[in-house]
Amino acid sequence: MKTLIWVLFAVLVLGWTGLAAVSVQLTEWLFGAMASGEAGAVTGQVAGTLANWPIPAWLAPWVSPEMIQALQASWVEMLGWLSAIMPSMAGLSGLVSVLVWVFWGLGALTLLAIAVLLHWLVGRMAGAPKATALRQGA
Repeated sequence: MKTLIWVLFAVLVLGWTGLAAVSVQLTEWLFGAMASGEAGAVTGQVAGTLANWPIPAWLAPWVSPEMIQALQASWVEMLGWLSAIMPSMAGLSGLVSVLVWVFWGLGALTLLAIAVLLHWLVGRMAGAPKATALRQGA
């Protein structure tokens, strides 16, 4: 049983590590795209499409068209704002990477604590019948 606990711990830590590594790589790619301006061009296209998006027929009876247009305008304004600040976000890539690995470390320590606790509990449960048998035999 103890072996199963540690094998499961190893599998979970490997998966957790892979998730963190992929997150760091995606973050660096995304911030690189933002710095190069590629993401800004896509954001501009999305904003143009969003501004001309018709109100869904199922939503029209429930929400006023003015409210939908206000939401569309808010999203277009936010996307425009993001396009303006994207080039300055390239420097945040290193900070985000560090935060991801700190979060990974906290998760790995949590998994380790759970594995140690389960190891201890299994050892304690396995020793309990022997102690009971010794007391009854004395």
